[in-house]
Amino acid sequence: MSHVFCPKLSLHPRSVLLTAAVCIISILPRLAFSETPYTPAIAEASKEGEQAIQGFRVPEGMQVSLFAAEPLLANPVAFCIDEQGRFYVAETFRQGKGVEDNRGHMDWLHDDLAAETIEDRLAYFRKHLKDKINDYAREHDRIRLVEDRDGDGTADHASVFADGFNNIEDGT
Repeated sequence: MSHVFCPKLSLHPRSVLLTAAVCIISILPRLAFSETPYTPAIAEASKEGEQAIQGFRVPEGMQVSLFAAEPLLANPVAFCIDEQGRFYVAETFRQGKGVEDNRGHMDWLHDDLAAETIEDRLAYFRKHLKDKINDYAREHDRIRLVEDRDGDGTADHASVFADGFNNIEDGT
């Protein structure tokens, strides 16, 4: 099934596709569909994406255009494109709320580096978070399906493909 989600496209760096493929393949056996839809706060549509493009240095003969932005997607960390041009976007709403950057927790570093199993990771989270550990399962990661249904080169439809990825041991 992975070829449906992440075909090998020569136009995209292999590292991005490999990351997205691993992400999607690893969740296929446990696709999460919450009974209560997760509804994170997402910014309204703005000109921020178009304004950012104005600051790009674009090589001669190339052009840049905005395909999708909020509210069709938010906080993307990986994506892949299927053979029909649909984007599967991994979104995170857990950065700093379930997925941590060790630079902000240097006292966790030795425990993190020593962790060899998922159980080890959970143990050091319990050690450092204590009674706040459940706070790390409130926010979710999810996969959005973003599409250009009218074929004009700009996304016009998005839906939640899978959600409910909020286990403490889940990472970005």
